[in-house]
Parts: sequence; structure tokens; C-alpha cells
Amino acid sequence: MVVHRRCRDKVGNYCGVRENVLALYEKCKHNQSDPYTYNSDLYSIYNDLDDLNKKKNAEFEMERMSRNYHPNVTAGMRVEEFQFIKSLGTGMNGAVYLVKTQKHYFAMKVLRKNVVLEGQDVAYVMLERDILVDSQKSPFIVQLLYSFQNAERLFFLMEVAQGGNFYRLLQRQASHSPFSYNRIQFHSGEIVCALEYLHHERIVYRDLKPENVLVFQDGHIKLADFGLCKKDIDYTHRTNTFCGTLEYIAFEIFDRADYDHTVDWWSLGVMIYEMFTFITPFYDEDDAQIEENVLSKDVEYPDTIPAEAKHIIQELLEREPHRRLGHMSSPHGLLKDHPFYSEPYTIENIKNRRVKPPWVPKTPLSLQPSMENFKLSEIEQKDACLLMSTPEDTFRGFSYINPQAPR
Repeated sequence: MVVHRRCRDKVGNYCGVRENVLALYEKCKHNQSDPYTYNSDLYSIYNDLDDLNKKKNAEFEMERMSRNYHPNVTAGMRVEEFQFIKSLGTGMNGAVYLVKTQKHYFAMKVLRKNVVLEGQDVAYVMLERDILVDSQKSPFIVQLLYSFQNAERLFFLMEVAQGGNFYRLLQRQASHSPFSYNRIQFHSGEIVCALEYLHHERIVYRDLKPENVLVFQDGHIKLADFGLCKKDIDYTHRTNTFCGTLEYIAFEIFDRADYDHTVDWWSLGVMIYEMFTFITPFYDEDDAQIEENVLSKDVEYPDTIPAEAKHIIQELLEREPHRRLGHMSSPHGLLKDHPFYSEPYTIENIKNRRVKPPWVPKTPLSLQPSMENFKLSEIEQKDACLLMSTPEDTFRGFSYINPQAPR
């Protein structure tokens, strides 16, 4: 390979290493008992592999490690303890599965470390973990029960939403009848409560969409997937990263302007519109046209959207962020006082659980297995190189046990 002279000390010497040393990596990985000692030793050895004078000793040390590691029982959790029942969804960086132990079911989110590292997403993953840990007091955020890791992956174990996600709910409802007005008040009101909690903690969510709203068996909803969140954001501290899901991205993000947590209220407006019509207001098959629609197209409102609902959608889809409903300077007043949230489904009543959900799922998620003898895929050798060269403390502090988690 051709490498700049000034970059040579940053590039590994892989000549003669791939087959023999990485085969030993596999042997060592399956026998490890302490992931931190394991990663530390590998990192030291991997540094020596870059030096032709130390390469032989490094290979010998790798062989010694593979002989000395034994499959001891540790206090940490292991993915082998879980039976994989079915896939619940996949995303850009990972997948979510329904899994079970002898007594309990969990939703397991699995992230490959090499993908996280390649995308330079370590800070986002650790922030997602911290948000989940710190959100135990909010009934509108999905509950993290455990988080743990092995040499190759990160695992979030969360409560199971037996009503599925809101996207699937929209699909099923679209083939039957429109949502009732009360249901849209209630579902959107709980989303408001979730976003208000995050904003109070100075967190901008940036990825509100039906797929990230979970429906539970009692009819309540909770927000999930915090991989695009950013902390320390308020009216005076903004950010400018272009991110989100196209149909739900706010005007100012497409406009490449600095923005604050007001972008989340735009996405709420898109979702309320979608609850009434089963289509997003700026939809187009062409991604570039979606952006153009958000920047310049007027929203069309069918007659099936009642007046108060039309008003709240219009006020949430204000292109000027400081005028948008939800912003402290909005001329439309406070979101919690909007006439759309009329009795009994006021934001205050919804926040304090004074009203029951107007609907509960009739067909909860099946717990019957659909993945026989499923195992997570083996890591590729090129990805092992990346993991071997990663400092031991990259994901330190990721593991967590919720005191209320089932044992």
C-alpha cells in the first residue's frame, strides 16, 4: 500500500499477519474471560505488530494469550445467555431483536463496535446509553434494563413494546379507518411529554418519526432510539449537523442554518399530519424533491383535518423557528395551552397520567420464535484489525444494571 511518509507510524504492517495472527484472535476471543484485560493485551500486541523487529515476539505473545485464557464464569452478562426469538427492526448502525432468558423477554439492540468506530460514533453511542440511564424517571422514555458488551458488540437490553412501533400501527390503521381525534390528541400528547423531558435536560432529539415511537400493551407510547441526540442544546447553544430522516427534517436543517431543539417540534407537526392522513406533508418519491418541498412548498390540508388540528400543524410547521409553536418566543403561545389539547386530553392530564389511553392494542406482539438456532454473524478479519488497534477504554463505562430490572 502507498502511504505518506508522515503517516507511516499510523498505519499497521499487516504483511504475514492476517492469516495466522487473526486466526489466533478468533481463538483468544472465544476463550476470553475479562474484556478489558483482553483488549489491553491485544492493543499492546497490535502495536508491536507494526514493528518488524518486534513482530515475531508479538505473534508468540498472541499464541501465549490464547493458551492462557479460559472460559471462566464472570459477573458480566453474555449474549450466549439469551435466545433470539425474532427480529424487531434494523437501522443504519445495528439491529433490534426480541430475546428471552428462562423467565423474561427483552428487546435487545445490538451494535457492532467496528461500525461504531468506523462512523466515529462512539460519543453518540455513549450519549445514548447515558440518556437511557438518566431517563428512568420519565414514563415517556423506553426503559433500559441492562447494557453490556463483548469484544465485538454493544448490547442494550430494554423493555418490550408489545404493541410494536408507531409506523406499523399507522400501516395497520390505514387499511381500516382513520384514527379518532382523541387518539391523535393522546398519542401526540405523550410525544410532547417525551420531548419536553429531553428539552428540559438540554437534549435535542433530531430523529422523531413513527419508527422511533413504541406502543405498549397498555396503550401508552414511549420514545426510543437516541442515537442522533445531542446534549447541551438550548436557545443560546445551537448546533448545525445535518441529520435526521428526510420526511421529518426541519426547515432550518435543510436550510443549513444553526438550530436548537425547536427542530423537534417541526417533526411533531409532520407526525400529527401523518396521523390524520397516513402520509407526510412533504412526501415525494424523489429525495431531492422532499428537500425542495420543505424549503418552498405550501402544505395541502384535506377537509378531513379538523380546524384546531390544522392550526396546530400549521403552527408547528412554521419555517421561522422563533415563530414555531414550542419556541419560547412563539406568537402562538405555549404548546401545552393549545386548544387542540382540549379536555380531557390536555398536556397536563396526559403528563400526570390522569387520563387513560383511549385505545389499547388488540393484537400484541407474538412471542413465538421465528429464528431457529440464530447466531450473530462472525466478525470479518479486516474488522478484527480495527478492534485490535482500539484502546481498551474506548467503551469503558458502557455497562449498566437497572436496579428495577428483572433478575
